[in-house]
Amino acid sequence: MTDTAPEIAQLQERINELEGHVAHLELAQQEMSDQMAAQWDQIDRMTRTLELMHRKMTSLEPAHEVTKPPHY
Repeated sequence: MTDTAPEIAQLQERINELEGHVAHLELAQQEMSDQMAAQWDQIDRMTRTLELMHRKMTSLEPAHEVTKPPHY
């Protein structure tokens, strides 16, 4: 019956290694999630800036009247 002690120790070691891997993966997942949130914030800021620039540019452009060239 003493043969089960080494097996239990091996299983406990494997469990500890797996827990370490899970902790590492959870940390990596949280870092990626934080980075993705930061990128969405940056995309939102850039989109608002682009829309503002577009509005300013269109307000500066004179309204063009569509006319046919004289040869039509």
